[in-house]
Amino acid sequence: MIRLATTAREYAQECAMAIAGWLNRAILSRGRAFLAVSGGATPRLMFESLAGMSVNWRRVHLFFVDERCVPPRDE
Repeated sequence: MIRLATTAREYAQECAMAIAGWLNRAILSRGRAFLAVSGGATPRLMFESLAGMSVNWRRVHLFFVDERCVPPRDE
């Protein structure tokens, strides 16, 4: 499915809503969900939107992923 957004914030909100839906469906069907996220500034707006959504975060296993093999605070 292709969705068009006019602003970065609108696109971030759409992504967050999709992810929240997938997480909630996984929790309902399996009792838990898994989410791998990357860091950096690019996904920041999406994370901010996702944080305000109704997700049972105690049932989500969160993994931080990155293509770099460096410590998290490395510039």
